[in-house]
Amino acid sequence: MITNTTKKTTISKTETHLRNILRQAIGLMFHKKPKTTVFYFKKEIPVLVHMHFVFFPLDLIFLDKNLKVTETKQNL
Repeated sequence: MITNTTKKTTISKTETHLRNILRQAIGLMFHKKPKTTVFYFKKEIPVLVHMHFVFFPLDLIFLDKNLKVTETKQNL
């Protein structure tokens, strides 16, 4: 479960966690419906996001190592 502790609200009750590079490369490609997906990286780095074969808009939330929101992108 992902929660906003400041506002005490639930963002997602279920999510998929992607920890290896192959699963991250595939990500949400070919999925028919959006789902909450968490990508883990070993260190904080700039990330390129592509939308190849993703047929719905995405909202992205970037977190730092302390799980604080550093940036958001909506309706990509």
